[in-house]
Amino acid sequence: MTTKKQPPKVSTWGRFNSYAAAHSFSDGTIKASAILLGDDGLFWVVSLAQMERLTRAGYELADCRSDGYRQRI
Repeated sequence: MTTKKQPPKVSTWGRFNSYAAAHSFSDGTIKASAILLGDDGLFWVVSLAQMERLTRAGYELADCRSDGYRQRI
């Protein structure tokens, strides 16, 4: 009998269809946050503690090139 490794419990502050929306939400949070690429195809905004757990589990941090988003300066 093999045991299947369960994915980590995910508690997000928000899940968004685009990096731009996730970035805008993340900028408005009081606490520090990170944006990860979720396994559901969405951008997840999470706390830094949750980011640590999820990156150790194999999730990747999102960057502005993830969906063609360009930040305007």
